[in-house]
Amino acid sequence: MGNGVYRTKLKDVDAAVAIEISPDGLEARIASYRAPVGNGKQLTRGMLAQAFARAGVEVEPDAEAVAQVFERTEKGLDVQGIVIARGIPPRNGRGGRFEFAGETGGPAGSSPGAGGQDFYERDTVASVTAGSLIGRIVPPEKGVPGRSVCGHSIPAEDGPPFHVAPGPNVTVSDDGLEFHTKITGAVILSEDVLSVVVAFEIPGDVDFVRGGVRVRHASVVVQGTVRSGLSVVSGGGISVAESVENSVIEAAGDVLVRRGIAMSGSGRIRSGGSVFCHFAENAVIEANGDVVVDNDISNCDIRAHGRIIAIKGKGRIQGGVVRCDGGVEANEIGSPLGVATRVVVGLEGEEHEALAFEREELERTLQKIRAFLGGGDPVTILQRTGIEKRESVAELLKTATAARRRLEEIETALRVEGCLLRSSSQATIKVRDVVYPGTLLTIVGRTFRVHEPIHKSRFYYDRQSDSVQVGSVLE
Repeated sequence: MGNGVYRTKLKDVDAAVAIEISPDGLEARIASYRAPVGNGKQLTRGMLAQAFARAGVEVEPDAEAVAQVFERTEKGLDVQGIVIARGIPPRNGRGGRFEFAGETGGPAGSSPGAGGQDFYERDTVASVTAGSLIGRIVPPEKGVPGRSVCGHSIPAEDGPPFHVAPGPNVTVSDDGLEFHTKITGAVILSEDVLSVVVAFEIPGDVDFVRGGVRVRHASVVVQGTVRSGLSVVSGGGISVAESVENSVIEAAGDVLVRRGIAMSGSGRIRSGGSVFCHFAENAVIEANGDVVVDNDISNCDIRAHGRIIAIKGKGRIQGGVVRCDGGVEANEIGSPLGVATRVVVGLEGEEHEALAFEREELERTLQKIRAFLGGGDPVTILQRTGIEKRESVAELLKTATAARRRLEEIETALRVEGCLLRSSSQATIKVRDVVYPGTLLTIVGRTFRVHEPIHKSRFYYDRQSDSVQVGSVLE
């Protein structure tokens, strides 16, 4: 027994592993692992297969995960928690939806029902023409069941249906899937009802929360203000209940701003009809019709093919430049402080002179080219030109062709100008109260400089003197 010490031999124990299944049945992972003792056997694939069988796992183990387990056990590292097999998750069916058939964008509004989608936060509001297809309901998809690691089926949910009913100006097919419009307008989807309206209404401001608005085939009604940096574009008219800040407004029809237009920077208003507002400040306005302002027009750049009228309230035109073809009527023009103000009726003289000068230059250029190349069509000219000069002659011929094309454009512009001159020469500038010094009044290219206050006056173009004359506003 020597020294009273007893020695016992440790029993050899093989490695052991246990597998656990995740609650959803989609993963089989290593729950525990015991390393071999003494001369016990290391973990083998057979041991792993037996552990799978005990846990009821039927799917094939992941090869990379198995390799990782053996690599770590050989190094004496922990392997607990390694996912060694995976099932197939169920795939729920996609819900039914409304698929718009027209231009980029979708119906405005939102649907809170099953499969509903929010169409309101869009720049482009869908619009349609009478008789066209608005869109169709795409039916929901069936769910695809999954399979657990133990071979059990895992149910999947079918997609929910999309419900929508035809509203005003909308018809639906017999199967309830396709929707057509009776009229031209904007598409609205609200509370599961699809409608088409001639005027798209925005209940509050056009701001960065709402985003800009673009409607091709309908008018736009803004119940608030169009904030700076935003835009409203309409294939019809645009009505704004409050104000327009430094924004872009473009309408095929009239623009009505019940309060004021206050701009700076890159803002502008462009109307295919007329523009009506309470006041305009630092605004850039283009109108195919009239521009009618109830109070002041201050430091604006306005171009109207019709008239410019400011006779309600104070009715003042102060600073900036306003141009029109049909005449101007205001209570006051200019300022007691001499603020530079320019009013132009008809084309400005500079425009005509620039076109006439360009026409003369082009005609001289063509005359020089003809003198150098001689007569004949381009093919004949090139054929009689030596090879060494053909490239330079071809460039001259291109220059001549471009010059003739530009001359045609100028002649067309001058003919249009002549028509405008004949019509605008009858137009006048009427001032009901006073026009102040510092004001320039131009009618068909002839300018009248105001050096002292002139009251209750009418400025008109006199053909005999070829100048702007002053008469009484009562005449």
